[in-house]
Amino acid sequence: MRKPFPYRVTCPLWTPSGKSVVENSSLRIRPAVDSDSWICAELTNTAADGMFADLFGNRWQSIVSQLSKQPGHSMSLEHVRVLDQDGEVVGMAAAMTGLDAKKGFDSQLWNVAGWRTIRALVMSLALRPMFRFLDFHEPDEFYLQALATRASRRGQGLGTRLLNDVNERGMAAGSHRLALHVDKSNVNAQRLYDRYGFSYESISTPALFAGGERIERWVKSLPDGRETTDG
Repeated sequence: MRKPFPYRVTCPLWTPSGKSVVENSSLRIRPAVDSDSWICAELTNTAADGMFADLFGNRWQSIVSQLSKQPGHSMSLEHVRVLDQDGEVVGMAAAMTGLDAKKGFDSQLWNVAGWRTIRALVMSLALRPMFRFLDFHEPDEFYLQALATRASRRGQGLGTRLLNDVNERGMAAGSHRLALHVDKSNVNAQRLYDRYGFSYESISTPALFAGGERIERWVKSLPDGRETTDG
């Protein structure tokens, strides 16, 4: 199974002025570890607008948590960095190269979800146009798969801080641009990405059996890449 849904960013993550208000020196960004898997599963489901709960039922958090602890696929914690304040995870960003984004997790999902995998696959048929769209990745891009913060910490510039880290990770990986998917109706997220320098690239065909839902692909050039941006 590929990425089973279009991720949404949980906004507002940007202040009205477009400037970060994060000044607390106790905040740090670090790689996720296995003990973060439970909260990262919660934040991932939030970023997905509750889609994991819909796909897997009442065991969704356990399934996503266990799945993330297995390496070698696009949902693995190896691609996640968390925003930590005094030992508490207050935000996370999952991002990876375009090649890593194409790594499915069929066998791992069967191991942790069992028959619920069939349930998820059946439900996902309604979103098939979007899933095909989500599968497209350029090998040299750096893909932002999910970005979320705790509800109590939104509007404090944490999303900007996480985006800055993703930007640095993309450059360190030698990628030419960042890419992400965002729900067409998620105006708050689109505003955040627009302010950060992303621009609209393309849109999926409507998922007719899911209310005509569509997702957009946005991109942002990185320094020294093959594309350039103004300013």
